[in-house]
Amino acid sequence: MTSPEAAAPRTAASQDAAFFLAARVISLLISLGSQSVLAWFLLPEGRGEYAVCVTFAAVAGLLFTLSVDKGSLYHVTTGGARLSQGVASVLAVTLAGSALVAVLAMPLIGSGALFFKQADAGSFHLALALVPLVYLANAFEVQLTGLRRFGWLAAVLPAQAALVTLLTVALVWGFDGGVNGALLALIVGNGFTAAACLWYFRRRCGLTFEMPSIGIGARLLGYGLRYHPAQMGNFLDSRLGILLLGVIAARADVGDIGIFATASAIMLRFGIPAEVLGTVLFPRSAGVTEDRYALFGLCLRLACGVTVAGLALFILLSPPLVRIFFSERFLDMVPLIRIIAPGILALAATAILSTYFLASKRPHVCSWGSWIGIAVNAAGILTLYPLFGMEGAAWAMTLGLLIEGLFLAVVFHRATGIPLASAWLPRAGDAAYLWRSGRAVLGQAYGWRRTVGA
Repeated sequence: MTSPEAAAPRTAASQDAAFFLAARVISLLISLGSQSVLAWFLLPEGRGEYAVCVTFAAVAGLLFTLSVDKGSLYHVTTGGARLSQGVASVLAVTLAGSALVAVLAMPLIGSGALFFKQADAGSFHLALALVPLVYLANAFEVQLTGLRRFGWLAAVLPAQAALVTLLTVALVWGFDGGVNGALLALIVGNGFTAAACLWYFRRRCGLTFEMPSIGIGARLLGYGLRYHPAQMGNFLDSRLGILLLGVIAARADVGDIGIFATASAIMLRFGIPAEVLGTVLFPRSAGVTEDRYALFGLCLRLACGVTVAGLALFILLSPPLVRIFFSERFLDMVPLIRIIAPGILALAATAILSTYFLASKRPHVCSWGSWIGIAVNAAGILTLYPLFGMEGAAWAMTLGLLIEGLFLAVVFHRATGIPLASAWLPRAGDAAYLWRSGRAVLGQAYGWRRTVGA
């Protein structure tokens, strides 16, 4: 008998990508309202405090959950574990890791360490609630992609963005809740997503309650630990600047952190198309063979092409857009946007290259690349920030992303033997593929509701 998770709807890759990309883009557009409220009402200083708290919670949660979500994704997708076993393991490890974070963080928050002076102690305490919720929301979203339930994600992700934005407006603007109001909005939004995914697993994927199994948990953690350095590295690649600035910047410079955090957060959104392509590609290429090499080359070209087009348009329009959405106080973002742009293009390529190594059961290559990039980023920040301020931190971020992408590209070509031109140079057929895919998705649009309910 076919299991519920194995009976996931088999839509075309172009439709999967379109649904997921549409959901992420809609979520991005909605979340811009939240980012705008944070900028206008928290100002650079408050935005910096918010960024430090959120980054602390996200990094701490990811560090102590040992990438069990990636182990669940791989083994559930390839049939090595049932969905119920994967979810039970993720819940157990997340709750245990979050409890450990709280035990270790409570004395540090009141210790007077410079990083924890960048925001009120009450804000850091509130951020501890984000630790399990952010990780579970992301883990369950990833698990849904492995099951190819893109229609449900196309409904949940915009709903989460809308909820966070509305609560941010109400709590920060309406009730003058400041940084704590913004954190509370994020807590509720991630809690909503985690609960909605669990409900869907139960109703549509056959999820049943199971006690965590030591054997299954060890297998999932075994895969997760091999990828854990890469997952930590991928996360820190783009957020290391906030962490290090929180340590080395004076309390008076928390506004710099706010401007840098806002610029990097907006620029990271341009990596969404490549992230979506990699996400859709993974379940179709797990256990990758040579006949899939051409598909990876196509995805590389598409990801880089779309990213270049989006970045070029945004850079051209960035001065008026920053002034409108973030206020005059954030105009120092504009040069940072231009500096970070090459790094975001490298990040787009890294998303596809990392998918290849994950699908071919070599997550350790991603780990090597991530930590090489982090070493460059960290050295750059410590060297360049004292000399050039925020622009130095932006250059450090870009250099780290470029070096990581270059490393993965070299290993990828050595492993596959694909010629450089075949993978990277645009082809006339790429535009034709996009055109055909767009027409196919539009032609199937009438079935969207059925896909959401599948």
